[in-house]
Amino acid sequence: MAKPGCIDISRYSADYAFPIVYPDLSLGSLLYLKRIRGNLYVDYMEGVERYITETRTTRPEYFLSQGVELLADYHLFRFIVEFTSGARISYLPQEKSFGVQMLFTFNIDKF
Repeated sequence: MAKPGCIDISRYSADYAFPIVYPDLSLGSLLYLKRIRGNLYVDYMEGVERYITETRTTRPEYFLSQGVELLADYHLFRFIVEFTSGARISYLPQEKSFGVQMLFTFNIDKF
């Protein structure tokens, strides 16, 4: 039996982020909503395993994921750090399955 030698992988991705609305909404000292934005993405990967002792390869395997994100950027309690929350809906065509994730980040780069 031949031993695996290497795996050749090619990866491609595309991402498109866009603003939806800039409400600049202030709810007193509790919340300042800066913007609501969206993001569309697609990731594609192809892999082939090559063997050392034989001149053969496995059949290529393909992986694809695509999805959409809806995000809000805001400040809480007049805190200088910007927070981002939202949701991601992704689709995996090979498995014919959808996934939903809740997202939360904060940006401390502005200090």
